[in-house]
Amino acid sequence: MLKHDPIEEKEELKEIFEKVDKDVEKVLMEEGVGKGLGYIHIFDSYKKKLLKEKYGIEWKTTKEMNPGVLID
Repeated sequence: MLKHDPIEEKEELKEIFEKVDKDVEKVLMEEGVGKGLGYIHIFDSYKKKLLKEKYGIEWKTTKEMNPGVLID
C-alpha cells in the first residue's frame, strides 16, 4: 500500500482536501487530461500548487511519500 501525507488525516483539513481534489479533477478534465499513464503526477502537481497557493498548506505528493516506488 502506498503511503500518503499524514496531513490529509487532520480533521480540520479534510474538507479542504476533498474540495481541492474535486477542483483539480475539474481543471484537468477541462484541459483534456485523461486518466491514463502519468495522470497521478499531473494531478498531484496541480494539487500541491493549489494547496500551497490558496490555503498555505505544505503537502507531500504520492511520489514524495513513496521514494523508490515506481508510480505511473
